Amino acid sequence: MRTRLALAVVAMLFLVEGGGAQTTMYGGRGMSRVRSARTVGSGNLYLSAYTLHYVEKVNESLAKDHTLRLALTFGLSNLLELSASVTPYQDTQEGIWGPPGDSELGLKFCYPYSPDWLQLGIHALASFPTGAKHPVPYEPYSSGKLGWAMLGLLTLDLREHSPFIPFQLNLNAGYMDHDVRDRYFEDRKDQALVGAGIKFPVKGSVLYLEYTAEIFLNNPEVPFEKNSMRLTPGFKFVGPWNLIYDIAVDVLLTDERSPGGRDPFVRDYADWKLILGVTYPFSLLRYVKQERQLEQRRALEGMEEIRAKREEAAKALEELRKRLEQERKPQPE
Repeated sequence: MRTRLALAVVAMLFLVEGGGAQTTMYGGRGMSRVRSARTVGSGNLYLSAYTLHYVEKVNESLAKDHTLRLALTFGLSNLLELSASVTPYQDTQEGIWGPPGDSELGLKFCYPYSPDWLQLGIHALASFPTGAKHPVPYEPYSSGKLGWAMLGLLTLDLREHSPFIPFQLNLNAGYMDHDVRDRYFEDRKDQALVGAGIKFPVKGSVLYLEYTAEIFLNNPEVPFEKNSMRLTPGFKFVGPWNLIYDIAVDVLLTDERSPGGRDPFVRDYADWKLILGVTYPFSLLRYVKQERQLEQRRALEGMEEIRAKREEAAKALEELRKRLEQERKPQPE
């Protein structure tokens, strides 16, 4: 059933027409979760709102899981990017109304000495346990402690260099420490963060497909296939009011039938999730650029006026020279 759903979603996406800049649901330039090595550019601000939805039948009732996440992305420069996200609403399957979830703050550095088709970067983030419950049902593992992560980023952009189908490839790999107070690289909670995504421009829209996973590094009780893994096809496009819209679907790849693992490290993850997002792009340097353009235009107009006056003066001098030459010629007697 899960395989058929994934194939159906992928087929649907390649029939969609419709693009714009991309930021992840956690903030930062990228796709859905996979990050780009590039930044959004100096002075550019992106404000995003994402909702995630899942419904599962449990016995005779429906278990509903909804999440609201707000994110911010700001280009400190062309090489540095600040991102932040908060979760105002997170279903915990306890009570009618969900409490807030965890928050993140991140900083990206883009390596400047690279060709235009290949970019390298580093993304560092801090995870704050602002949520009411840990771990959260249907969600990847969370410890309820202050954590940090470091990711290496690679972006291969062949949208203008590919002789066949233009595409962009993004690769992420890093380490997540769920508790800053434990021993690094040795605790059972430590995870490897892995992400790979590819995107295609199609008539002004962007289609993408990504794989992301959080894999326990030092927990022999959790076999690889029991880790949180998902495939996410989606597309982004610019719609009304110059907003960037994002529609995607998570398809779980975790083998829940495989033996091994126990709570809290192995969870009942959501088999699928519908992801809906909207992003408002804004340039804080827009007015400065407009003023600079106005000054440049005025300078060009002034230069054009000076050039015209010089041409008139040169023409007048030429006429005067011809008149003097005419007067110097001997007159016939």
